[in-house]
Order: sequence, then C-alpha cells, then structure tokens
Amino acid sequence: MMSDFKINSSEHPKEKNEGIDLSPSISKTSVPAFWTRTIRALCKTWKLMKLSHHKGIRLPRIDASLEGIFSETEKEIFNNILRFRKIRIDDIMISRVSINAVEDKATVYEAMLMFEKYGRSWMPVYKNSLDNPRGMVHMRDVISYISHMYAKTNNINLNIQLSESNLIKNILFVPSSMLVSDLLTNIQESRIRMALVIDEHGGTDGLVSYEDIVSVLMRDITSEHHSKKSMISAVSDNTFIVDARTDLEELAKIIGTDCNCLKGEQDVDSLGGLIFSVLDRIPARGEVVLEIPGFEIVILDADVRCVRRVRIRRLVHFKN
Repeated sequence: MMSDFKINSSEHPKEKNEGIDLSPSISKTSVPAFWTRTIRALCKTWKLMKLSHHKGIRLPRIDASLEGIFSETEKEIFNNILRFRKIRIDDIMISRVSINAVEDKATVYEAMLMFEKYGRSWMPVYKNSLDNPRGMVHMRDVISYISHMYAKTNNINLNIQLSESNLIKNILFVPSSMLVSDLLTNIQESRIRMALVIDEHGGTDGLVSYEDIVSVLMRDITSEHHSKKSMISAVSDNTFIVDARTDLEELAKIIGTDCNCLKGEQDVDSLGGLIFSVLDRIPARGEVVLEIPGFEIVILDADVRCVRRVRIRRLVHFKN
C-alpha cells in the first residue's frame, strides 16, 4: 500500500546540533562570548546570593549587577538560568490527560495520521494503556523508514504495526520531584529527548521533553519584545485578534468594556488565564468559547499548556 503522503526531506534536516538555540538576537559567533560573560556574572552573582542570606540583599541588586555585562535578552536568559535550579519536573510537565500517545499495535499509516492530527514530531508509544509505555516514535524515523523501504523494494507498506517496525525508541522514566536541571543532564548524557513522568505506583503521571526545558530558559523573553499594539489587532469595531497573554485591563480599554464585566468573579490577570478559569481546562484550537458573558471567543492557537491567540467578538446586543 502506498499512501498519498508527500515527503519533503528539506523540511526534516538532520539534527546535527543538539544544543540550545538561545535566541535570534544572539548570533552564533556571539554565543561563546555570551557564555564567558555568563560564567563571570555567575561568580559575581553567587557572592551576592551568599551575602543575601546574611545581609538581606534582594534580587534587584543582582539584576543591577548585570548592567553593562549583558544585553536585555541575554540578561533574561541569565536570570532564567538562576531560577532554573529550583524548578521541578512537575512544574513544567504535560499532565497525563493531555498526553498525545499512540498504541504499539497502530500501523505506521495510523501513526502518521496522528502526527498530522496533533502536530507533533514525536509521541510516546504504549501497550494497552499509558501505564505500560513501550518507548517513543519520532516522525523523522518514520520518514527515514519509508525512504529506506522504497529504495529497497520500490514499494511502501504502511500497514506494518509499530511493534513490528523497529521504530520504537527508548524513553526516559523520571519522578515528578526531580529537578529540571538534573533531567537536562540525563538528556544530554543519554541523548534521549523525551521522558515519561512516573508516579509512586509506577503509573504514568505526565510527559516532559527537551523542548519543554528549553522553553523554561527562554520563558518571558519573547513576550518582552511584543508591544501592546502587536498583541491586540482590531479586525472590526467589535472583533479583535488577541494574544492570550494580554492583560485584561489593557484589553478592556481597547475593546471598550469594563474590566470587571469582562472577568466577572474570576481572579485572573490575563485573557488566557480567564479562558482557562471559566473552562477549567485548556481549550482546543478552533473551539468556540461562550462562557464569558457578552463575548464570543474563538481559539486560534493553543497547545497542551496554554492558549496562545484568540479572536474575541463583543456581542453588541448582549444585556447583563
């Protein structure tokens, strides 16, 4: 059987560099210099942190110590590195209910459909239930498998089950209490980029990947460079495209409503937080949210952790 999937090898380059792509604003040539300055600043900061236990020096003093050493983007990365040592896996993991996984008896074709459906490049593989994980499968390996099969037999059989295809790779197993910094060390040593989080009974509690760890280091850096104008874009008088990180007070001013009317009894600050609070879950892309009185919200972009971008329409005929 040969499916109609089109494979563009240029879209799946061989991953030669397993390191962290720090930021578009930090060029490759400046990375060594950045880390040299980081080491020097860490030494200086470590002295300040030791003094803080005795003389009450607060973190703003540490921020001030970085002035003139780093750019604003580099300073954010540096501060994230300092916070990094305190973060546990359960702070960043994907919860069990949000894991997209594939059963080992699924065919290669069915796995490809799931890759397309969930927009993933990898998925954990299980037998019967998530509490019996078998490993992980990567889209890159599937493409390589198809290419080799076609080169060898001039035919492609996508009906082979994953359990028989030799596509299932090893996966790490870690406790939720492990520090993210320790997991990063394990990932670097094993070169396995995904870990299942196991509870005290041996069941699957969550999932965390190398990309999740990188996002911790880069957290809030992208948002620093987004202006309020770019976060809220008017489509019409009553319809707006909004970044879900937008502050509710700022949003209320622009769309012409009262902030208390917008958030009701919810104790939240951002639009994304409001949506999560009223639904008690992360909505899917394309979902329409009507639980906020007077507004229709369409989810334009979201992942398993948060809402990213929405279209919000004020219902002009709505009456409180």
